Amino acid sequence: MTKYFCFLLFSLSLFSQETSISTQFLQDGILYKNLNRMTNQLIQPITEFNKNQKCIVIDYLGRNNYKIKFKDWEGIVTIDDLLVNEDMLNLFYDYQDKERGRVIAEEEERKRKILETINKENLQELEQKKKDSLAHVKAIEERQQEAQEKARKLEVALREQKLQDSLAHVKAIDQRLQEAQENDRKLEITFNEQERQDSLVNANEVKKKLLEVQQVDANINEEKSKLEENEFRLKCHYAIDEYDEFYKKIYIRTVPYLLNENLSVELYKYGQKVCVFFNLKEDLGCASYLPSNRSSVKVTLENNQIITFYHSWDMDCGDFSFKGRLSSSQINRLKTSSIKSISLKGTKHSSDILNIAYKEFFMDKLKCIE
Repeated sequence: MTKYFCFLLFSLSLFSQETSISTQFLQDGILYKNLNRMTNQLIQPITEFNKNQKCIVIDYLGRNNYKIKFKDWEGIVTIDDLLVNEDMLNLFYDYQDKERGRVIAEEEERKRKILETINKENLQELEQKKKDSLAHVKAIEERQQEAQEKARKLEVALREQKLQDSLAHVKAIDQRLQEAQENDRKLEITFNEQERQDSLVNANEVKKKLLEVQQVDANINEEKSKLEENEFRLKCHYAIDEYDEFYKKIYIRTVPYLLNENLSVELYKYGQKVCVFFNLKEDLGCASYLPSNRSSVKVTLENNQIITFYHSWDMDCGDFSFKGRLSSSQINRLKTSSIKSISLKGTKHSSDILNIAYKEFFMDKLKCIE
């Protein structure tokens, strides 16, 4: 938890550094003093501005709201009022990265606690097996001591009897002593053989138990891996999940899910508007909504169905950032089969993604925006 808290403070410290990005107004409008974060509504008008007037962006507040300097005023406007440039997009992505970092830190802390609990239980079980093995060795040592004590007492008794009997019985006593000694020798041989057999059995038993412990550890790790994978697939991970009280609309956006090392996908819902975002770490030109050169993404499923999306948001250049509408019909078709390949088309280039690591993404995660 301390690690997560330090991470959060560091993130807030970075985000609080003042930004200064030059841009201009895209339309006539009003500069507001404050933002109602519950309703995402700008309040307290300060002054009016006109299209093409210059201003300075100093912060991104989330949910498409920017803090700016205009003449002698500082206030808040929405993204629709500004001409968006690359520095403003970087400011937006920095904000999104910090939100994702916070979510990832919480998930890592939760996993760490689960692993600590499992490891503690394994150590306790192994310790008990070690105690059982030591108890078995101690029992063998006690049996050996008892046999040696009996032999010692017998020798003492024979010596005492020899001193007390007459000379006539000395020979007989010596004979008995020799017999006793022979019996002792045979007993020692038998005992040594038994001890050797017991040691071998004990060694094999300890080895068997150690192998059992290793197998248990392997099974636990395998089960743990399966549980984590199943939990990841069953759980919805949100960057935004809230209700807009002012507009009475549900506002949902998932975290980016990696389909391979260069491609991630997000799901988005605001009221009845449902979208899918494809983010590719390649420059395909721009993501364009213009009919003459409109960008598209084609998803081919394992059952050979092809679902096509068209870019429906603002023009976006650089790394390919595609935002398309998602219909009920497309949702139903995407749920029927896993992903086979994805083709992405920008204004200059195209890219075909064939090695999909998370083929079941749509089958698992479309429920998160229903």
